[in-house]
Amino acid sequence: MNQAEQIAPIIILPIFLIIGAIMLKMGLDFKKIKLKSQINQKLIDKFSDVNDFNTFLQSSSGTEFLRMLSIDTNPPKEKMISTIYRGIVLLFSGAGFWAIGFIIPEYSRYINSIGVILAFLGIGFLVSWYLAFTLSKKLGLIDKSI
Repeated sequence: MNQAEQIAPIIILPIFLIIGAIMLKMGLDFKKIKLKSQINQKLIDKFSDVNDFNTFLQSSSGTEFLRMLSIDTNPPKEKMISTIYRGIVLLFSGAGFWAIGFIIPEYSRYINSIGVILAFLGIGFLVSWYLAFTLSKKLGLIDKSI
């Protein structure tokens, strides 16, 4: 068994684990959104008419209810920071695959391709963060002192 045959499972296993983790996260997010939607619908169905619902919305509980209706409740700064993290992780993962491609010359074409794709995804995340950050500052959505 040569070196390439020994390292191939080490490379393939993390790829499947990452894909599995992404699919699991998507499934959990979908279930969370579906459950939240069902709860909100049941709460809205409890009101007998529009006036009752309007009175509820004017109360502090109604304000909290409207705030909870939002599916994505992360503040913009947290979204931007998570985008930076994802970009850096993808960029370095791509660099790692690219480096492994030089260690295993038999499969370097495939491994380097994965590395380049991951690196460019990371660069895309970082460019996206930069554009969102710049635009948010210009529009006054975040403090200009940051």
